[in-house]
Amino acid sequence: MSPVIDRRGGFFFYFYSYDKNERPHVHVGDGKKQRSDDAKIWLDTLTVERRGRFNEHRINQALRIVTENQAIYLQEWNEYGTD
Repeated sequence: MSPVIDRRGGFFFYFYSYDKNERPHVHVGDGKKQRSDDAKIWLDTLTVERRGRFNEHRINQALRIVTENQAIYLQEWNEYGTD
Protein backbone atom coordinates (compact mmCIF):
# COMPACT_ATOMS: atom_id res chain seq x y z
CA MET A 1 0.00 0.00 0.00
CA SER A 2 1.29 3.47 -0.81
CA PRO A 3 -0.79 6.32 0.53
CA VAL A 4 -0.63 9.61 -1.35
CA ILE A 5 -0.18 12.30 1.29
CA ASP A 6 -0.19 15.40 -0.92
CA ARG A 7 -0.72 16.64 -4.46
CA ARG A 8 0.65 19.98 -5.59
CA GLY A 9 2.74 21.55 -8.31
CA GLY A 10 1.99 18.70 -10.70
CA PHE A 11 3.52 16.20 -8.26
CA PHE A 12 2.11 13.65 -5.90
CA PHE A 13 3.90 12.71 -2.69
CA TYR A 14 3.54 9.27 -1.18
CA PHE A 15 5.00 6.57 1.06
CA TYR A 16 5.41 2.84 0.63
CA SER A 17 4.26 0.88 3.65
CA TYR A 18 7.26 -1.46 3.41
CA ASP A 19 9.64 1.54 3.67
CA LYS A 20 8.85 2.19 7.33
CA ASN A 21 12.07 0.45 8.35
CA GLU A 22 14.04 3.20 6.55
CA ARG A 23 14.59 6.72 7.78
CA PRO A 24 11.75 9.15 6.98
CA HIS A 25 11.38 9.95 3.30
CA VAL A 26 8.79 10.69 0.68
CA HIS A 27 8.51 9.45 -2.89
CA VAL A 28 7.66 12.02 -5.56
CA GLY A 29 5.84 11.19 -8.77
CA ASP A 30 3.97 12.92 -11.52
CA GLY A 31 1.73 10.06 -12.63
CA LYS A 32 3.29 9.89 -16.08
CA LYS A 33 5.55 6.85 -15.80
CA GLN A 34 6.21 3.85 -13.62
CA ARG A 35 6.65 4.53 -9.95
CA SER A 36 10.07 2.90 -10.07
CA ASP A 37 11.21 6.07 -11.88
CA ASP A 38 9.95 8.39 -9.13
CA ALA A 39 12.18 10.53 -6.94
CA LYS A 40 12.94 9.92 -3.27
CA ILE A 41 13.64 12.73 -0.79
CA TRP A 42 14.84 12.28 2.79
CA LEU A 43 12.60 14.21 5.17
CA ASP A 44 15.12 14.60 7.99
CA THR A 45 17.89 16.23 5.92
CA LEU A 46 15.80 17.50 2.98
CA THR A 47 18.17 15.92 0.50
CA VAL A 48 17.41 14.11 -2.72
CA GLU A 49 18.23 10.40 -2.41
CA ARG A 50 17.14 9.64 -5.98
CA ARG A 51 15.93 12.14 -8.54
CA GLY A 52 14.36 9.53 -10.79
CA ARG A 53 13.30 10.83 -14.18
CA PHE A 54 13.08 14.48 -13.10
CA ASN A 55 15.43 17.07 -14.54
CA GLU A 56 17.22 19.55 -12.27
CA HIS A 57 14.47 22.17 -12.49
CA ARG A 58 11.64 19.75 -11.64
CA ILE A 59 13.48 18.04 -8.78
CA ASN A 60 14.25 21.45 -7.29
CA GLN A 61 10.54 22.32 -7.50
CA ALA A 62 9.68 19.07 -5.71
CA LEU A 63 12.36 19.67 -3.08
CA ARG A 64 11.00 23.17 -2.46
CA ILE A 65 7.51 21.73 -1.85
CA VAL A 66 8.90 19.07 0.50
CA THR A 67 10.90 21.72 2.36
CA GLU A 68 7.82 23.92 2.79
CA ASN A 69 5.80 20.96 4.06
CA GLN A 70 8.48 19.06 5.96
CA ALA A 71 6.71 19.18 9.34
CA ILE A 72 3.44 17.94 7.85
CA TYR A 73 5.11 15.14 5.88
CA LEU A 74 7.10 14.04 8.94
CA GLN A 75 3.93 13.95 10.98
CA GLU A 76 2.25 11.86 8.28
CA TRP A 77 5.28 9.54 8.23
CA ASN A 78 5.23 9.11 12.00
CA GLU A 79 1.48 8.51 12.13
CA TYR A 80 1.29 6.16 9.15
CA GLY A 81 0.92 2.58 10.26
CA THR A 82 0.60 3.35 13.96
CA ASP A 83 -3.17 2.91 14.14
